[in-house]
Amino acid sequence: RTLVYLGRIHPVKGVHRLAEAWCQVARSHDSWNLIIAGPDEGGFQATVEEILENNRAGGFAVIGTPDDAAALLLAAALATR
Repeated sequence: RTLVYLGRIHPVKGVHRLAEAWCQVARSHDSWNLIIAGPDEGGFQATVEEILENNRAGGFAVIGTPDDAAALLLAAALATR
């Protein structure tokens, strides 16, 4: 399974809460993946990455703004089939 967040990487969006929740999910679902994609606002991407890394969460990627968001979503959807 692949979970994709596509939006601004900013505290108001709650991405840090997603990262905290992912740390719990990743422990019992090691084949699942999280992709966080979107523009980094105010350097918050580093905070999100720090949460994930400090909790040794596996299966994640924080990629910033993708060149083709539709292709990213399609690839994630096809990966779950």
